[in-house]
Amino acid sequence: MIRQDFNRVEPKRRNVLDHRKKQFADPSYKEAHYSTRLSIYAEPPTADITLEQFEQWAIDRLRVLAELEACSFRNRSPAETATYMKPMLEKYLPLDTNSSLSTQLSSQRKKDHYSHFILRLAFSSTEDLRRRFSRLETMLFRLRLSTDDIRERASFIQSLNLDWEMVSDGEKSQLASELAAASSMSHSGRKQQVAEEETWCKLTARALPRLDEDDRLTPILNHLSKNFVTPDAAYANDDNALSGAEINARSIDGLATAHFPLCMQNLHRSLRRDAHLKHFGRLQYTLFLKGIGLNLEECLLFWRQSFNKVTDDTFNKEYRYNVRHSYGDVGGDTNRRGGGYSPYSCQKILTEHPPGPGENHGCPYRHFNVENLTALLQAVGVTDRAVLQGVKEDKEKQKFHMACNR
Repeated sequence: MIRQDFNRVEPKRRNVLDHRKKQFADPSYKEAHYSTRLSIYAEPPTADITLEQFEQWAIDRLRVLAELEACSFRNRSPAETATYMKPMLEKYLPLDTNSSLSTQLSSQRKKDHYSHFILRLAFSSTEDLRRRFSRLETMLFRLRLSTDDIRERASFIQSLNLDWEMVSDGEKSQLASELAAASSMSHSGRKQQVAEEETWCKLTARALPRLDEDDRLTPILNHLSKNFVTPDAAYANDDNALSGAEINARSIDGLATAHFPLCMQNLHRSLRRDAHLKHFGRLQYTLFLKGIGLNLEECLLFWRQSFNKVTDDTFNKEYRYNVRHSYGDVGGDTNRRGGGYSPYSCQKILTEHPPGPGENHGCPYRHFNVENLTALLQAVGVTDRAVLQGVKEDKEKQKFHMACNR
């Protein structure tokens, strides 16, 4: 056990420990050396990476953070979270220990380093994004710290050069009850932590205007942040409600044409053409509409008006219940604490329930052939040949997120 007396830290020492001075100094190329598995990300990376790495590494980290947030929403215990996240981390953001003798240590830690700073930049633009990103990065760090090798964890802590001293076993025993009571962060301590987290994210936001003229990075950063803005719908509250004009059944046509991603535009166009969608298409679209702020009453009105070839009796018997269930209005298992289900993530749309004959759900970039995908893009107004060619190449390489970002 270690303890720290912040009051004894001399002012000069505090300046050395102030990571912000390092993070926002003029950047110069420096090959990073990753001696420990864990990092507090005190210095930003400066080496070159490809645009593909920039986006893919960020997407992989975003997947991990999104699953961590889902664990929090579902009230998983630390042990349950660790078990659930283990395969996710091994797949998307592995970090082997030094003792593993893995040949991938450097590349793994480089990806972890860069992806943290890419997402920090992407999510620094608003207070809500900064707060959520800080919270989830803290959860990820705690998870990694708790599962780290004991000797390597000690080595990592020593590498921080903090003004700590070891607590003896006798003193630990003597202060056991006090230590137990202090194991949870106090309210004032939590406020201080939040203040620190918000400070470095606000400083990061200063870098965003410098990227306005870069037509390569800005769309990627915008795409990443937009895939992170909607909190789990079951736990939405007035503090994080989306601002803007009210969304109702009448406004969906205009919104779909101007703002919806291609997967949802395809569902909307199919719905307007056929006055019907099959089960998975209805579910995918209903949860998306719910996620952008359409309330249950307006959603039921939207679907009833859209299914204009069926009678009221048929609609009420065959479709109404499923919409209510998606919103958590009905359901014997309390349906996620009465909040219903969350909108599908891009990954879920890509990988689960591939569309069959007569079905319109899924991701057009993955599930359409090149000819049909090109036709759909042109139908919704994408005519730039360079963009269409880039989408085709991304699809052939199975880089569906990148194709969508174009």
